[in-house]
Amino acid sequence: AASDVYKRQVLKASQLGATGGFSDLATVADATTSVLNAYGKTSADAAALVDGFIQTQNDGKIVVDQYAQQIGRLAPIAAGAGVGIDELNAAISTVTATGVPVESTFAGLRQVIAAIQKPTSEASKAAEKLGIDFSATALSTKGLSGVLAEVVEKGGASEETLALLFGSVEARTAILPLLNDQLVTFNKNLENQAEAQNTAAKAAFTAQNTIQGLSLIHI
Repeated sequence: AASDVYKRQVLKASQLGATGGFSDLATVADATTSVLNAYGKTSADAAALVDGFIQTQNDGKIVVDQYAQQIGRLAPIAAGAGVGIDELNAAISTVTATGVPVESTFAGLRQVIAAIQKPTSEASKAAEKLGIDFSATALSTKGLSGVLAEVVEKGGASEETLALLFGSVEARTAILPLLNDQLVTFNKNLENQAEAQNTAAKAAFTAQNTIQGLSLIHI
């Protein structure tokens, strides 16, 4: 049955993610299903999705267990706005790597997306002045990376301008680490997401060997 295939594919991918991501099967499977549903993907995409989770762990200061507990609330918002899961993961890893706590990163990225989707009149004026397309349409057509690249190119990455564009302290907590190096780290992490195939299997293999190694030491 189709539902059995779905379960098998999700559970197989989630098992690798749980082993390599310091989590449990139920947490990772729940997160995987949430993201699959948010982006309208099928269970055949589960393995690639979990590879992306592990890649986020590799590039950020976050483990899959923390990611899995938060992503269910952010993925539907991002998907609805036209922000791809790779972009989301690259942003999460970039922001957490600078030391921003996991919860603040997710809350901040929610606010970043909301600020671009529904800019305040203050933000619209600031964007218009710089010639930045700051709107729901821009986000859905150019993606988060496209909008942020335009902010950098048009000189909008100063703290003063970002305060006008993004408003809330939460949003700025997430946006500053992305723009501090003109998106170099974010773009590198975005490339890593695209090349993340078999990352979960490697992480699971490493974790299992580490556990075995530690148990041998204690004998």
